[in-house]
Amino acid sequence: MINRVTLLGRVGKKDYKKTKKGEMFCNLSISTNRKYIDSHGNVRELINWHHVYFFNKLADLTNKYGEIGELIYIEGEISNKKIDDHGEFKYIPIITGKEVKFISNYKKDVGDCSANTYGKISEQSDALSMDDDEDSIGF
Repeated sequence: MINRVTLLGRVGKKDYKKTKKGEMFCNLSISTNRKYIDSHGNVRELINWHHVYFFNKLADLTNKYGEIGELIYIEGEISNKKIDDHGEFKYIPIITGKEVKFISNYKKDVGDCSANTYGKISEQSDALSMDDDEDSIGF
């Protein structure tokens, strides 16, 4: 089985903190867009927002270099988080980031974890546990 997500988008909101388990955690909202032509021939743009979670070293680096509005490339895994929305349970897709490239900031020094000149950084870490309670991951 393959579970792989690739995103190229812009950083929206960013939240950086420590989980109840003591891991550093960075939650980014990433916007992606696509243009299409509607039934009346008008060009429209559809914007989607994605929740991307980073842990430990990737969380630290993403918080430091993932500036709001900047272009970012992410590879990761997708899963669904069960949330309680006023008594109604819903599932939202979340992405656990495994690799990141800071496209707009590629000339910045990203430290010893840089794998190439574009700031590609990866970390072998456990995916987000779906048993973590919502308060520990920013919901």
